Amino acid sequence: MRKITVIVALVLAFFILFVPGYILWITWKSPEPIPAVITPNTRNSSRFLAATPTELSQTVANALFPEAGNEAPDGTIRVPADNWQAGVAAAPLIRWVNAPLIMDESISTVRVETSAPNVPSEFSPNDAASLAAQIDAATASIAGSPTTNVLLVAENPGYAIPAAYWAAQSGDTVLFADNELPEPTRQALLRRNGNARIYTLGVDGRSLGLDEFGTYQNLSASNDITAALSMAEFYDEDNDFGWGFDLNNFGWRVDSHYNFVLANRDLPEMAIAGVSLGRFGKYGPLLWTEGDRLPILTSQYLWKAKPEYYTNPVEGPFNHIWVLGDYDIIDSAVQGRADTSQEISEYRSQGDYGLSGLEMLLVIWIVAGIVSAIWLILYSWRRLPQISTMMLATWGLLGLVFGPVGVWIYSMSYDQAPWKKDGIMASWQRPSFNAVMSASAMNRGFDGPLMLVISWIVTFLGLPLVVFQGPLFWLGNSMMWGIYISYFGALLLHWLVMHAGMFMMGSDRTYGQAVKRAFLPALVSMTAMAVGMMGFMWWIQMVNLGSMPDDDELLWWGTTLVSIAVGWLVALPFDALLVKHDIQPGDM
Repeated sequence: MRKITVIVALVLAFFILFVPGYILWITWKSPEPIPAVITPNTRNSSRFLAATPTELSQTVANALFPEAGNEAPDGTIRVPADNWQAGVAAAPLIRWVNAPLIMDESISTVRVETSAPNVPSEFSPNDAASLAAQIDAATASIAGSPTTNVLLVAENPGYAIPAAYWAAQSGDTVLFADNELPEPTRQALLRRNGNARIYTLGVDGRSLGLDEFGTYQNLSASNDITAALSMAEFYDEDNDFGWGFDLNNFGWRVDSHYNFVLANRDLPEMAIAGVSLGRFGKYGPLLWTEGDRLPILTSQYLWKAKPEYYTNPVEGPFNHIWVLGDYDIIDSAVQGRADTSQEISEYRSQGDYGLSGLEMLLVIWIVAGIVSAIWLILYSWRRLPQISTMMLATWGLLGLVFGPVGVWIYSMSYDQAPWKKDGIMASWQRPSFNAVMSASAMNRGFDGPLMLVISWIVTFLGLPLVVFQGPLFWLGNSMMWGIYISYFGALLLHWLVMHAGMFMMGSDRTYGQAVKRAFLPALVSMTAMAVGMMGFMWWIQMVNLGSMPDDDELLWWGTTLVSIAVGWLVALPFDALLVKHDIQPGDM
């Protein structure tokens, strides 16, 4: 019987160690080789194949407005192709004129082609600050008054161009400043009569003395990448300013979708050539990338933006990424990584490409379980040689499943407890509570892993379905049959191997006598545990997750482990009664 117990324990330990490792391997293994790129458009991203700012801006405009009609723009905004500052300053006109921005190699001024009234046809870009102030005056004429919200940015493309994408969406003015406030910028701010709401990016509002013009708020940014992320995340609800794509807000996924524009941080003219995407079509904020790699911060932000559905992938939401430029400007690997980050998956996980927070916690728990089991076995071998082989196996299994909790109960069971030899096995004199916890741990050390492994095998092989007619049709449900098989399979092994073996080794009973003696405690404790475990598993998997996880998902393993813990709590009062009436020993 001792050999059979050890064999069963080793089989259970193998599965408990193998299955999570296998799931992690299929999650982290190298993906299949990507075939040659035959299209610039993938499932979650679209690329504008263009090598110059002029070509790119025209391609974007054609994509946003493929033909005339009710959706046709009201004109065209043209800026010099080699002047990104002009594009930033002109970005608010996209909103007020309702027209795309085109980079033009043949001009040196900003030109607006439209039949709309009160719109100047040309602006001369003597310098960035003067041009921005001119355009601010023009938008005030179109809107009837100056915009209250103002973006004050450094004359640095990494900071200014992300701001331009919001200006294209909102029509808010963009003004330039550096260490000092240029006079044209000062005059434009004075036009607000002290009511300006200023948002700075790349400049310090306090050092520039912005209090005299109204209120100001510095958007946090340490470099161009964080500047783009700050623009994407920031939202002032009181003044309706900013994209508000703050992915640390846990409620955002439920009813929202997001789109992003990916541009090479070293080519500012290419980035501003796509600024119309801040206003039209699947509009969204600009994010910076390297030409041959996706920066870590941008990648992390995109992975946080990963869309997730609740019951069916067709319900969305769906995100999209625009990639600006050909493959010499942004490599296909960058597009592939960004595209993968936006692939929709179940809300409970990160799909096949990563681990959710819950799954990472489970990985930590699995590692803690392995360490706990090793410690329990080695400590018992070294310091408590009087523990029987069967109990050694039981504590090892308990450590694998319950981790540090198993170590705590082990310490409670043996620390400063006097022991004596009782038949083949040693017995310990324990206080009542410690005796109950020890007896319950002995039960859960076998029946918990048994139900865990049998449940996984049944799920792996495929759950059976039996059709019943009438009001009891639900008894033929696949999950119900999985419960039946797991319960009765675990009960038989728990009763005939572990419990019977314990009663044989703790007395002079024959195996037949031990089987009779073990039936009641095994049935009561195991049934109570199974009711709590299976009830909670049904609730968490079928009600809260919406569907039962697959056998190769860590979430299946994790929810089952939590369900075993719930089953343990349900069984504890029954274990206490069994120990109190000397039906279940608490001194092993």
